[in-house]
Amino acid sequence: MPDTPSTHEEKVRAFWARYAERVLESGAKPPFDRWLVLRAEAYVAAHPGRKLADQSAAEVDAYLAALGRKPGVKGWQVRQAANAIRILLELAGVAWMLAHELDRRALGGFTAARVIELFCA
Repeated sequence: MPDTPSTHEEKVRAFWARYAERVLESGAKPPFDRWLVLRAEAYVAAHPGRKLADQSAAEVDAYLAALGRKPGVKGWQVRQAANAIRILLELAGVAWMLAHELDRRALGGFTAARVIELFCA
């Protein structure tokens, strides 16, 4: 039986509430915790209609690389986005993320995997 709109909305709200809890558990403090939520929401919005479980490491790499090429975006902001996405994919139970089998595409001298490894673990 398909989800009714209200049931779907409740599931979405519950997911983001769990995400916010996980962000706090990761050690992020207010107001910086909100920025991780915003970065994760931006990632999801950039992939409309796509389930997190269906996304690949290459897509994460491409997203982070594109973010890093935007004028005015600093390296720490890309690392922040990488951390937000790591938490998001772990919470969603994305198998390749949980296994740390990340694609090794270049990202401004680092791969997304290396950014996560260096700055988010």
